[in-house]
Amino acid sequence: MEGEVPSLENCTDLVVVDLGDNNLSRQIPTWMGQSLTKLEILRLWSNEFNGIIPFSLCTLAAIHVLDLSHNNISRGLLHCFNNISQRANDPSFIIIELMWKGIEIEFGKNVAGMRSIDMSNNCLVGEIPHSIASMTELISLNLSRNKLTGKLPENFGNMKMLESFDLSRNQISDKIPASFASLNFLSVLDLSHNNLSGRIPLGTQLQGFSASCCSIYESYCMSHSINVYIM
Repeated sequence: MEGEVPSLENCTDLVVVDLGDNNLSRQIPTWMGQSLTKLEILRLWSNEFNGIIPFSLCTLAAIHVLDLSHNNISRGLLHCFNNISQRANDPSFIIIELMWKGIEIEFGKNVAGMRSIDMSNNCLVGEIPHSIASMTELISLNLSRNKLTGKLPENFGNMKMLESFDLSRNQISDKIPASFASLNFLSVLDLSHNNLSGRIPLGTQLQGFSASCCSIYESYCMSHSINVYIM
């Protein structure tokens, strides 16, 4: 498929929309958030979408999986993203293949516990909004391969359910916030190819990671010795 997304705004009972791996272009239409209010899974990965992320996506109260990766989306991350993934109930029974911790896995009943946002491989700029830490039910967050700048939010540790976080290949600077010590379920972390410096927080999952699950940046100036693979 190529060109604009065909209008589905009258299909108000849709639960899953997966238009990934096509050649769809132009901006993501605003009606996706305004009309498809029952969406639990929205996957627009690997297309040629450009422009900004429409604010209407923040109204998708039932969403469990939002995948906009591998496009040409620009501008910044929406400050209203904390509105999604908070109120999602257990989804319909769906069988779907998703990238999970770098591996493609088929999800069935266990998609009920999934809360995932993937914005990787786009052209996003600016800072990561502090409001992102309000997504306390989020399990997986991938913001890698963008042009994000600034610091990691100090309250990032509020995302206590987070299991997988990939921020690699951006331009994030300063230190890893001490609040990372609260991320007790974190099992996959990639902060490589940024401009981080300083100490790795004490008492975190980071200190127990093996080389296979954790990357803390090629020129990350670490002043605390732990078992971490350096890219």
